[in-house]
Amino acid sequence: MKKVILKSFALLGFCLFLLVIFLLNPSLLYAHQDTYKNLTIYHNGVFDEELKEGIDLSLAKIESAKIYQKDFKSQLCLSDGSFYPKLVQKILGDDVFTAFSNKVVVLGESSETFNHFHKWGQELRYDQFLSHALMHNLQFKHHGLWGANPLGNHPQWKWEGYVEYEVLGRERSLESLVSLLQDAPQEDFDWVDLGEGEKTMKRHLEYLVLTKYCFDILNLSYDEFMKDERIEELLFTDVQAWYYEL
Repeated sequence: MKKVILKSFALLGFCLFLLVIFLLNPSLLYAHQDTYKNLTIYHNGVFDEELKEGIDLSLAKIESAKIYQKDFKSQLCLSDGSFYPKLVQKILGDDVFTAFSNKVVVLGESSETFNHFHKWGQELRYDQFLSHALMHNLQFKHHGLWGANPLGNHPQWKWEGYVEYEVLGRERSLESLVSLLQDAPQEDFDWVDLGEGEKTMKRHLEYLVLTKYCFDILNLSYDEFMKDERIEELLFTDVQAWYYEL
């Protein structure tokens, strides 16, 4: 009986080892790879040259970020027939683009419209969500394995709110974002149209508002922001008070 149990554990350990190997080495599950600027792109089909334009738009969005580093590298794993995105989805859960370590995995379906893709019944801007995922890669590079979420245990509103701030919040006024939030749907995961084809979920819009208030009104630095101990609910009360005093 002990031998059977030991063999079962050994088999389980070997399977987990293989999963980690495949997860960390997407090249094993793709037919081709190309390099463009900061990104290594893994794909099975013919490389779509229009993707380069989407990458250019994404890099332009993040290059002024507070934690941007010129030497960062990322791996973009396309959803074009490889088993890799399905593996990531099974292990890490469903998302629009999944970002972990230095990897971005596309889980949506391509659209005939340039710089767009489909996911969860929505047509979304490719450069917006690629920028969002690349910002998570930059967070990992900045904080390191133990300091980045989930191991870093930073509040979700800060972790996601900072990314939304860099991707969506810089060019929009805080007043307009709070006003948009007032008219947003009630459910946390309902989509909110920000204009110009950009969308986010209501919950992320709340995170963005809180983060922008911290940077633009309280004038916190990035490190001060991450260390600040203000509670989300109380901070939101401060934002509302600021808004109604305008």
